[in-house]
Amino acid sequence: MHLYIGVTGQVQHCCVSEPIGYFPKESLEQIWNSDHVKKVRLQLLNNEKPKACSDCFYKEDVLQSFSLRQTSLKEFGHLVNPEEITLPDGTCTEMKLHYIDFRFNNLCNFKCRMCDGIFSSSIATETLNIRKKTGNEKFGLTHVKVDYGQQMYEEFKKQYGNVKQIYFAGGEPIMQKEHFMVLSDLIEINKAKDIKLYYSTNGSKFVNSLGNMFDYWKHFKVVDVTFSIDAFGKQAEYWRHGGEWKDIENNMRECLKYPNIKNRMHSTIGWPNILNWLDFVRYAFDNKLFQDIYTSVGATPINNPSCFKLSSIPTWKKEQISQKIHELIEYINNNTKIDIKENYLLNTIEAMDRALFAQDETMNKELFHEKITTIDYYRNESFFDVFPEHLDLKSYIYE
Repeated sequence: MHLYIGVTGQVQHCCVSEPIGYFPKESLEQIWNSDHVKKVRLQLLNNEKPKACSDCFYKEDVLQSFSLRQTSLKEFGHLVNPEEITLPDGTCTEMKLHYIDFRFNNLCNFKCRMCDGIFSSSIATETLNIRKKTGNEKFGLTHVKVDYGQQMYEEFKKQYGNVKQIYFAGGEPIMQKEHFMVLSDLIEINKAKDIKLYYSTNGSKFVNSLGNMFDYWKHFKVVDVTFSIDAFGKQAEYWRHGGEWKDIENNMRECLKYPNIKNRMHSTIGWPNILNWLDFVRYAFDNKLFQDIYTSVGATPINNPSCFKLSSIPTWKKEQISQKIHELIEYINNNTKIDIKENYLLNTIEAMDRALFAQDETMNKELFHEKITTIDYYRNESFFDVFPEHLDLKSYIYE
């Protein structure tokens, strides 16, 4: 019921699994019933835990938080009967994508510290410039520009009769022309009213040369806008370089004016940004930045780059952060006036605490210097000036 195509054409079960094929070298139909996919399909139907789905099972079993697997089954499980459309060898007899996640290209105006040139054209350009200046051809991750957006768009159109939910991400999806082409098509064929749109966006370009998002979104059944926010204020402008915080917050507030638009936040959390992120969660809680904050805040611990992992800092620093986490949990509990059956907000915050102590690791300081020290030099920025709460780690990092 779902398929993912990444910006370089890699096809995956979902956005966090390993590649299962490469488009357009292979057709989606060939990949859909490849030997590997048939095997994984049968494993899942037998209640096994295939390696391909390890990210979701880690979230469910270790972090005790909600996974994409669980939410997808809840949303779309009733639309398919696996036993009827799956043959004994794992072949699926139909390819009806109810949930589509195609990343048209890596066009993006941000240069986020946890990201790389594969997912951001701005980072790719910066990486190439730093390589030229330093002579270090191994610096950073980038790739020759690849854009299969038009081919993906043609595949997208084949599924207009099946799709119930579309997830747009990037790059920055609101900068991509194919994204607007899909929306225009669905509005024109009177399908928009039946479709839920989901976005992962940096929140900076809701009005641009391609159009005004709110003019398009008013036609759709539901528009779920997830802002990729890992910090706020000047820390946000450093961590996700390229935007101004006031513009992002204004767009968050603008979403509140439309009954069919739900604004959310999803964060990638490492030790550099977690304390400021905790401050932002409290700010959002106090200032009603979301229609329902208890269901609107999600977070994923950073695994790559490994130098930012929550588990990579000394125990004394973990305990310091853990104390701040529990102070926020207590604050939310003391100031919650309604009865909540599933407090997704607290579940998310508690999962970050578990991620701190999930394992003991040593920080990859060489990688930290690549992602922070070197880039600071070329951007004329200073991590410890922007994040003074981590000055107590400076001697550890630079020893």
